[in-house]
Amino acid sequence: RLTNQGTSDGLPVWSPDGQRVAWIEIGNGMVSTPASIMVATPGGKPVAVYSSVPGDGKPALTHGSDVLAWGPGCDGTSSVLAFLSWSPQGIYGLRFEGGVPVGEPEPLTVEDSNFSASAFAFSPRGQYLAFDGYSSATGSGIHVLPMCSTTPAAPVRVVPRSSLGGGTVHVTSLDWSRDGGRLALSMFT
Repeated sequence: RLTNQGTSDGLPVWSPDGQRVAWIEIGNGMVSTPASIMVATPGGKPVAVYSSVPGDGKPALTHGSDVLAWGPGCDGTSSVLAFLSWSPQGIYGLRFEGGVPVGEPEPLTVEDSNFSASAFAFSPRGQYLAFDGYSSATGSGIHVLPMCSTTPAAPVRVVPRSSLGGGTVHVTSLDWSRDGGRLALSMFT
């Protein structure tokens, strides 16, 4: 069992080295309560590596499945745990070195009050984060976010929602090919 006393919300994700697993816990399962990103080694005790309380000024964790991904860092030695925040809206990254979080979460996307995202997937070498979502600048569809820039970036829409069947499609998962050249997705209408 990997949960503490809260409600585990969403799917667990493995660290790129396969040594740790992370998940989001919501205090009582409600979006308006404290939330934490929990990390544990197999058989180890879960530890909160980031917590937010609505209104505390920090990025507020979004609950639900597929709003968390853990990928390799661009420098080859670190890793990044990306999560969706509902206030302010956007994707944030928590950097890890040697399995330990370093600093506070940093914005990975430019500010967009209408932003939404789900079904995160890092490319094999960590240069890109793909997600299904909406951006004011690009609309709905599958987006790719460059991860190796030093400033927040605007996601690039690579597949518009209309080519997936319109607005009634829900993408449940994304995955990259081993060479990072293609994306596979599962969805339902």
